[in-house]
Amino acid sequence: MTQTSNTKRSEPRDPAHLVGSTTVKKVHINKEYANLVPPMTKEVFESLMSSIRESGQHEPITVNDKGEVLDGHNRLKVCEKLKLEPLFEVKEFENLSQEKLYIIDVNLQRRQLTDAQRVQLSLKKKPIL
Repeated sequence: MTQTSNTKRSEPRDPAHLVGSTTVKKVHINKEYANLVPPMTKEVFESLMSSIRESGQHEPITVNDKGEVLDGHNRLKVCEKLKLEPLFEVKEFENLSQEKLYIIDVNLQRRQLTDAQRVQLSLKKKPIL
């Protein structure tokens, strides 16, 4: 799909850390990870596309060291539609459970979800923990 370049944030979120020297050749979607969170509404997606078109991509797309998208599926789709080179950050986790918890937590913090979606997403943490 796309070449990645590492970006650094001032404070990486635990238990993951940013990988400073690793680059990932291909970025791809892990369907299990993509299905952990509810899809964005068409209106919200269009708003995101408008924002990125006008102001650029402010948040990098987070991938693991295998190139699987952990956070930023919609940003990736928008960049592909707009033919923009996406910004990426590579994070390394101790195990798959930590990756899944990261995906859920970051979406609970940032996404505009209904109360019901927020509860359903929170409940997905239980079997992982």
